[in-house]
Amino acid sequence: MINAKINLKEGSSFFYGWKPLILLINESFWKSFFGPFFAFIFPLIFISILGVVLGYNEVLGGSLAISPMATTITSMPMAIFEFKKSSLLKRIGSTPIKSELFILIVVFFYLLVIAASIIWCILFAMLCFGIPYWNEGKIMNTNGIVLITMSFKETLQKVNWGGFIWSQFLLIIIGLTIGMNLVSFSKSSLTIQAVGTTILITSQFFASIVMPLGMVRGIEGFWYAGYVFSPFKPAANMLLESWNGNIEISFSSQLTNPIRIYDFTSMSNPFNVNQPYYYFNGIGKTFLVFNKTEKIVSQVLPFVWILLLGSTSIKFFKWSAR
Repeated sequence: MINAKINLKEGSSFFYGWKPLILLINESFWKSFFGPFFAFIFPLIFISILGVVLGYNEVLGGSLAISPMATTITSMPMAIFEFKKSSLLKRIGSTPIKSELFILIVVFFYLLVIAASIIWCILFAMLCFGIPYWNEGKIMNTNGIVLITMSFKETLQKVNWGGFIWSQFLLIIIGLTIGMNLVSFSKSSLTIQAVGTTILITSQFFASIVMPLGMVRGIEGFWYAGYVFSPFKPAANMLLESWNGNIEISFSSQLTNPIRIYDFTSMSNPFNVNQPYYYFNGIGKTFLVFNKTEKIVSQVLPFVWILLLGSTSIKFFKWSAR
């Protein structure tokens, strides 16, 4: 039973009562299974498994997008829907609290949760891959080509942290607006689970979150379909470029005692639309990922999704599930 109490008076200011709301949402989050699981355990499964199979240099950047996506479109709408089914949210709705403030408090709380989750995932990745590959990169034999990746320390140093933080912020806001729409239109928790999980799974593939970038980019139809089927893709594009845009990969003709015979260096900035982003696909081919047009689309389209989804969630939000 939630213990937080709302005690508001008529004529109170817009933000009056925000502390009890935060306490209410926080208590609900930690009492549920979905909240802590999708925020702090679910992303680690992908980081550990895909990191070992494909290499941390291929999947780590995308794996860090799993937490904001999973939390905002699964655990968050489930928690809010449970509020709607209870008498508690109806009581809140009878107070001067407006739906806009409630949504604002939800956004603020889950921003904090996801920020903690991302830091937790990076620390976990450092534990798994940072210790053995901190100073020396991983040596991988792919189709007869010996790749020497950057060390984990170099990987962190090369990340465009400004672009990474900005793209994560966009992913979170897009996810929150999707989640609030699920709450607004769903009539049951099963509907939220089904639709939210479907969006999560399809977005992980269409946005190259759990697959190597080179594999997805090589399929033109699949790549561009992602802009239609996944609202997360434009922000995920910026995240992937921020994390991998300044990579250095060396090659060798021998697996034992490898000698660097060729270096590939990618220099890119997600905020500079005039600077194209090239990537090496691991089988001896360098390809263009984003040209100027696609980089502009990746910067503008997230705001279109946020405006569209945010306005509908506010318009159709109700205090009860009926």
